[in-house]
Formats: sequence, structure tokens, C-alpha cells
Amino acid sequence: MAAGPVALIYLIWGAVCSGLYLAWGMLPAEVPRGFDYLSICICLYAAVMVTEVYLVRLEPRFRARHSLRMAWLAAVVLVFLGGYLFTALTGYRSNLLFGILTITLIFFACILGGWLASHLKRPAEIVAVGVTAGLADMFSVFKGPTKVLSQSIAGYYEGGMQGFPPFVDFVLVKVPMPGQKAFMPLFGITDWILLAFLAAAACKFKLNDNLLGGSRTWDSPKFFLLPAACVGLAAAILLARETRIFLPALPFAVTVYLCFMMVRYPQMRQMKKAEILPMVGVSALLISLMIFL
Repeated sequence: MAAGPVALIYLIWGAVCSGLYLAWGMLPAEVPRGFDYLSICICLYAAVMVTEVYLVRLEPRFRARHSLRMAWLAAVVLVFLGGYLFTALTGYRSNLLFGILTITLIFFACILGGWLASHLKRPAEIVAVGVTAGLADMFSVFKGPTKVLSQSIAGYYEGGMQGFPPFVDFVLVKVPMPGQKAFMPLFGITDWILLAFLAAAACKFKLNDNLLGGSRTWDSPKFFLLPAACVGLAAAILLARETRIFLPALPFAVTVYLCFMMVRYPQMRQMKKAEILPMVGVSALLISLMIFL
């Protein structure tokens, strides 16, 4: 039954967020910045564990039964919409609600990322998708819709979170942070969709994206993981916090992932014209738009 792994996914995230929230509540209001980074790393690791459970326990079942994948995808969308509508109609907001919505978003990202990876035919196709997604994220952040949405959400938080939050606030992964009573946004769910895709692609082709090395069989969850893409995402988050500049996270995640995987696995470098030409064409278009818009 898929219900068991799904319950484990929610339990992992709930336990980590609850533990951090209680731990940070015991600290004084002014805490060293190092605690912020500790919270970020712990929550990222929890998201990695959730994704690992999904890839090992659920993705093989979903790959074999497309109807099951669609049923769970519809279920998580309904849970998310139910939570959003409940908040919109009642005005009720709580860390518990946002915690449930956050893990629902992460679960959604895992299902969608796994679905996208299931259509890959060769490992080299990961390169084309990754490069295109990274450039698309750069365009969106600097010239596209993400720029507008980031300004909207920045205004909401800088204004003391007064009134009903903009919709984009509901599609951000929120985690407990030291010195904050409310869960705070860490990254957008689109970032985790790509990270789930990259992890699922590695799983499909039996590749090891773990920077800690060791064997990787993908037949049972591995809890000593340092996925390459997640390291890139963490670097983007920490750099953005240090510089106070809104940075696109996906280029960092894709760069670390592809550099590690293409060096380690020759089949990742064996790209064909069917992959190179669309990648170059789309990349040129996105770069041109960023320069001339």
C-alpha cells in the first residue's frame, strides 16, 4: 500500500519541523546567525529524506501504475487547495497549517519530478533539461514573472505580514527559523520540482548523485546523503541571505549536479543532435531575452 510511505513522508517532515520549532522557542530572541544556517541545513536534509523515501518506496509503484500516480497527484492538489481555501475564507493562519501545506507541496514536487524523469530515454537528456531549466529560472527571476512575485512577497514580509498573504506565499516551502514565531519561506516549490526530477533521473538510470560517495543501489532508503543538486540549492540560499539579493536557485543546483555527474558518468556526456540543438536554441533565446528585454 502507498499509504505507509506517504504517512512516513508526512511524519518525517512533521517531526523535524516540530522539533526545530520547540528548540528555537527555548532560545533568546537574539541568537547567532549560525543557528539560521543550522535550521536551513536541517530542513533541507529533511526534504532530501522525504524525497528519498518517495523515490525508493513510491516512484517504482507509480511508474508501474500511471493511474495510481494520477490519483495521488490529484489528492495532494486537493489537500493544498483545501488548505488555501480554508485560510482564504476563514482568515485562519497557523504554523501547523503551513507545515502541512509545505510537506504537501514537497510531496507534489516529488510526484511531478518523478513523472517528468520517467520520460527520459538516455542519461544525456538530463543535461539538456537541466541547462534549459537553469536558464529559464534566471530569466524568470531577472526579467520574468518570478521578479514580480518576489517583489510582492517581499513587500508582504517587510510590511510585517499584515493582511491576507499573496497567493505566492502559499507555494513557498516554509520552515521554522530561530527568533521567528511564524514559519518563514526558504525557497519556491518549483526549485524542488527540479531537484526531485534530477534525483529521480539518477534513480532511473542507477546513477549515484551522492557527494558522500559509497554504493547506491536504490533498493532501500539511504540516510547518509549529500545530493549534489541540494548542495547547489543550499549554496544559493546561503549566498542570497548573505548578500540580501534575490538569486535564482536552479542555476546553482544544476551546475553542481551536472559538474559532478558529467565527470563521474561518461554516458552523461554522450549527447546527440536531438538533445544539443533544442538546448542551444532555447538557451540562446533565453539569454537574448535577458539581454534585450
